[in-house]
Amino acid sequence: MSNLKKDQASDHIPLLTSEKMLAYLEGKLTGSERQDVEQVIEAHEMYKDVLEGFAQIQDTGRLKSEIENLNADLQNQYRAQRRALRIRRIFYAAAVILLIAAPAIYFGAPSQNEKIFAAYFEPYPNLTPIVRGDGAADQFQSAMLAYERQDYQTALDLFSEIADADDRYASAQFYAALSNLALDNARDAIPRLQYVLNQGNSLYSDAVEWYLALAIIRNGNLSEGRDILDKLIAGGSSFENEARALRKELQK
Repeated sequence: MSNLKKDQASDHIPLLTSEKMLAYLEGKLTGSERQDVEQVIEAHEMYKDVLEGFAQIQDTGRLKSEIENLNADLQNQYRAQRRALRIRRIFYAAAVILLIAAPAIYFGAPSQNEKIFAAYFEPYPNLTPIVRGDGAADQFQSAMLAYERQDYQTALDLFSEIADADDRYASAQFYAALSNLALDNARDAIPRLQYVLNQGNSLYSDAVEWYLALAIIRNGNLSEGRDILDKLIAGGSSFENEARALRKELQK
């Protein structure tokens, strides 16, 4: 497991601690740890922009302060992006409810469940560092690259192959389920999500329940979906706001 700082809450992203950055600059990391750090650096342009400058700072206290300030800037930037996305999603959800209230005027109109699912589903980001060196890890990387470029069928095939070979591979099970959902196949996503939930994997705990609720609602079981949303709300989940908004819509 990587020592990178992670938070599964939707308002947080993986960042490098000052200790991890110092160890990286001083060449004190193992090969896999260094790969984890470089993966995060590659994901954030601001890290790449200041990395050379960090290497020139001799004062450890000052360097830690600069890293913490940079992390705060990155986190604020990400939160601002998430807030903008939520506003757009809420606006779209409101439009969906208006459509639901009106009678369908054309053949094959989407169902209420389909519209609600489309309004709230958003693919989960990759929070799993990839450690190269064995077949499963390399295949997982290929699957994640397909997932991130929205080639969900290829991603599903690769994740499924990994999960079928070793059903304890929670990350493969989770992202296979997410690929199912992106392909609008809630029926196949549900057992995978239930399996990861039963494993008690802390990396995806809140996310699994949120996507399970969406999948069950998309599959037409509104009562069970409401129960999971109530659990998310009562437990102070990182998806609490989304769960509350969806719960209100289901009451209408």
